[in-house]
Amino acid sequence: MMSSKNKSGFSIIETIVAIALLMLVLTGATSLVNLSLRTITTFRDELTATMLAQEGAEYIRWKRDSNRIASSNPNNWMDNILVKGSAPCNGSACIAQLSTATGNVTFSKCTGGPCPPLRFNSTTGIFSYEMSGTMVTPFIRTIEVTEITTHKEVRVRSTVTWPRRFGVGVKSVVVEEILLNWQ
Repeated sequence: MMSSKNKSGFSIIETIVAIALLMLVLTGATSLVNLSLRTITTFRDELTATMLAQEGAEYIRWKRDSNRIASSNPNNWMDNILVKGSAPCNGSACIAQLSTATGNVTFSKCTGGPCPPLRFNSTTGIFSYEMSGTMVTPFIRTIEVTEITTHKEVRVRSTVTWPRRFGVGVKSVVVEEILLNWQ
């Protein structure tokens, strides 16, 4: 009489195939998570750079408006940017320094090489060049102002550059505006 044994369980081949399929699924999921994190980081950097570039152009607009309100002479609209004082943005790259204490913006020429990187204060959420309580960021903002028509219009170009987090090279965002001497 033959005994029939009930064989239950998995063979070694079935176990290896199941593990291989599980590894494929996990590898795909891990790759998807990795790609998502890279995309989110890249998008965050591009959004931050775009806002910083726009802010640079807005600082020049603010200075133009402040000059125009403070002076009855319509030719003083670009004082301390292109003319008078140090004229830091006249034909060269400059930075806009926001004083978080006073709210004033001053402009300085970038000397001795490229402009310095912006710093970030995590308590206030403000990017600036102030040293206390801030950490260095990878973002470098350069503002250039070029006179198009004497005492009438200027071109403002605010560029933010930063190194790619994934890959080689540098990314940049440029905001360009034409400002008029409104009267």
